[in-house]
Amino acid sequence: MIDRRLTSLFVIIWPGLAHFSDDDPLVRRFAALLPLAPPLVLSQLRRREQRLVMEPGEGSINLEPLPDPSDALEALWRDPDPDTALWVLWVQDRRAPERAAALRRQPRVGLPDSPALRQLLAGVDVPHSDRLTQLLQVPLGADLSPAALFSMLRWGDQRRLEPGEALFSVGDQPDIVAILLEGSCEVYRDDGVGNPMALMAQIRVGEPIGEVAFFTDHPRRAEVRAGAEPATVLVFTASHFEELLSQSTEFSRSLLEQLSVRLEDLYAKVGPASVYR
Repeated sequence: MIDRRLTSLFVIIWPGLAHFSDDDPLVRRFAALLPLAPPLVLSQLRRREQRLVMEPGEGSINLEPLPDPSDALEALWRDPDPDTALWVLWVQDRRAPERAAALRRQPRVGLPDSPALRQLLAGVDVPHSDRLTQLLQVPLGADLSPAALFSMLRWGDQRRLEPGEALFSVGDQPDIVAILLEGSCEVYRDDGVGNPMALMAQIRVGEPIGEVAFFTDHPRRAEVRAGAEPATVLVFTASHFEELLSQSTEFSRSLLEQLSVRLEDLYAKVGPASVYR
């Protein structure tokens, strides 16, 4: 998963460097990162039939030390998006309270605000702050923009499932999509001939639940239940999930990565392709 993300980042940056010469300082700084990339990432980049911007070893440059995270955050304080400013202040409240206090003394004059930002400026924490912390710890939420994260907080309904309790059953309409935040869930499906439903798969923390039926607009073909321990899920109505997809390319991409990982797991279980030739 980490290798895929690194490859994606390199590919996103790449087109913007095409207009510069190889000796441009920006290109050389980018090239200096390549020797630090895992071999698998480099091989994936080469398979795209594109020459790396300066192959590792062609040139060398000393990278400057990374900036202090607080400095990087505070550079975003005056971003026009109030959700970005909300995010900056929320993070600083937790990692550097004294710097958060300094931000509160730097008003965002002339920039948009929001009720949540005004409340946090006044010392009232973000609603469902613990849920935001959970989202940041799961793969689907870790790479999202502040706007997408806060949209998930506003639109998601946190639900606790007791052991064995069903989130939805076979035949239900695909009117919700969920993300597993804590615990585990299990997928059950019958064989169509009256036998008890069999365990088909287990859902891990951070994975989406029910997205396939949402995309195919087909009644549920399986039942999803909490495992042996309670589970916590973040549930979205179909309309709110659709808005998340349209609002955030990061969310859509992260969801696609999760689906790809599941597909790889399925391939591993059914065996090599030669079995089906």
